[in-house]
Amino acid sequence: MQLESALRAGESLRAEDMIAAHPGLTSDTEAVLELIYSEFVIREELGQDPSPEAWYARFPEWQADLEQMFQLHQQLRLAEASRPQWSPGRVRSSGHPARQGDRIADYELFGELGRGGMGVVYKARQIRLNRVVALKLILSGDLAGKKERDRFQREVEAAARLDHPNIVRIFEVGEHEGRPFCSMEYVGGGNLADRITGVPWPARSAAELIALLARAAHHAHERGVIHRDLKPANILLVGEHTDSDDGKARATLARRDSLEPKIADFGLAKCLTGEGNGPTRTGDFLVGLSPIKRSLT
Repeated sequence: MQLESALRAGESLRAEDMIAAHPGLTSDTEAVLELIYSEFVIREELGQDPSPEAWYARFPEWQADLEQMFQLHQQLRLAEASRPQWSPGRVRSSGHPARQGDRIADYELFGELGRGGMGVVYKARQIRLNRVVALKLILSGDLAGKKERDRFQREVEAAARLDHPNIVRIFEVGEHEGRPFCSMEYVGGGNLADRITGVPWPARSAAELIALLARAAHHAHERGVIHRDLKPANILLVGEHTDSDDGKARATLARRDSLEPKIADFGLAKCLTGEGNGPTRTGDFLVGLSPIKRSLT
C-alpha cells in the first residue's frame, strides 16, 4: 500500500493526501475509513503516539464511524495488555486475542504469521487430520461488526471458487464461539516482497515466475474473481524461510526450480458473478495493509 510504504519510509504522506489524489474514493465509505484507520495504526506501530481526537479534527465527516473503530481498537489493546497467562491447549474466549497454544475449534495455534487492518493469520495444526494450516480470524473477534463479517465472507467465497496450484487453497470455513475463521493451505517460505533485494533477477527466472502468476490470475478471472490487490506481499512462496536467511539463500530462490509462488489474500477481490459481489464498483480506489511479520514464539 502506498500510504504504508511512505509512512514506514519516513515520508509525510497522509490519508487526506491519498483521498485528494483519488477523489472517487469518497464514494466508498468503507475504503475511506480503512485508509484513515490504517494511517492511525501504522503511526501507532511506529511509536508516534497518534490521538483519536486529532483524527476527529482531521476527518469530522467520519467522526461517528471513527469513534466506533477507535473504541474497538482500544478494547483490543486493553485485552491484549491484561490477558492472563493461558496454559497450552486451553480454549480461549473469543473476546480475547488468541495466542500460541490456544485452541480454535479443531485447531491448535502455533504462533502469529501476520496481520492487516482487519484480519490476523496464525500458523496452526488441525488436530483431527494432524496437518499444519494457516488459520485466518477476524482481528476484532466476536466484537466484529457486520461490515467486517461481510468482507471476511466475501474473501472466503472468492478464494473458495478457485482450484489452482498457484493459489492458496481454502480447507474449511467455520465459527468458534462467535468468531469466524478460515482454514487455509500453509505456505512457509515467506512472501515475494521479502525476497526482492533490488538486484535484478535473471530474465528467464523472472519470466517464468510472471508466467505462473499470470496463469493463476487467468484461472481466477475465468471463474469471475478479480484479485485487485496483487502485489509481492500477497504472493507467498513454498518452502521454509526465516529472517536470518542470508543473501545467498535469497539468490537461490531466484532459480525457478526452487521457487513456487501462490497468490493469497483475496480480501479486496471482486466477484463478477453469483452472490459474492462486494459493495465496491469499477474505478473505486481500494487499500489494504500488507502482512506484518511476527515472531512465532
